[in-house]
Parts: sequence; C-alpha cells; structure tokens
Amino acid sequence: MIAILGIIAVAAIPKIFSLTNEATTASVDGIVGGIKTGIALYTAQQMAQTGLETFPANFDDVPDMTDCSTANPCFYKILKDPITDSKWRKIGGNNYDYSPGPAVRHFMYNAGTGEFWES
Repeated sequence: MIAILGIIAVAAIPKIFSLTNEATTASVDGIVGGIKTGIALYTAQQMAQTGLETFPANFDDVPDMTDCSTANPCFYKILKDPITDSKWRKIGGNNYDYSPGPAVRHFMYNAGTGEFWES
C-alpha cells in the first residue's frame, strides 16, 4: 500500500511543477493583457478629449532599476490595481523585467506607437 502511494506521488510531482509553471505564465500573460488594454483605454480617452491619438508617455514614476512594491507600484497610470509584486522590476525608461526565478522575461514599451511587447 505504501509502495503504491509512493509510486503515485512520484508520478504526480512533475505534473504539479508543470501546473505551477503554467499558472505563473498565465498570470504574467494576464498582466500583459491588462497593460495592453490600459494603453488602449488611455488612447481612447485621449481621442475622445482631444481628437488626437496619443499614448501614455510612461506607466509610472518608479525609478529605474527598482523592484515593484507597495512603495513603488508599477503601471499605476494605466492599471486600476498596479503591480506591487517584487518579481516585476522597472529596469529603465519603459522597460520592465519579470523574474520569477532564473528565467527572466523582458518587456518593452514604445510610447510613440503604443506597442508593449516581450523582447
């Protein structure tokens, strides 16, 4: 009986780690989607007010090379709930990193075109 439980546990562990990685990826992808939506809403609001298509110059006033936190919330100019997770880091200008561990995802924003992408 114990041996059977051990075999089941060994078989399930890789799946548990896979689900954790998938959940982390989905969470980040959701945030990226929210950022893109925030850019679009900002632009629509500017068009309604001024008749001009303008994009946010920046997403926050967080200093470069600073982890996002409660004291330094990232993306607060375009997200209702800004990012305070220290796995996110503003690395310079409109560039951000997401680093849940050894792998780093890098994101860039072009204020002239409104594009936000993973590089």
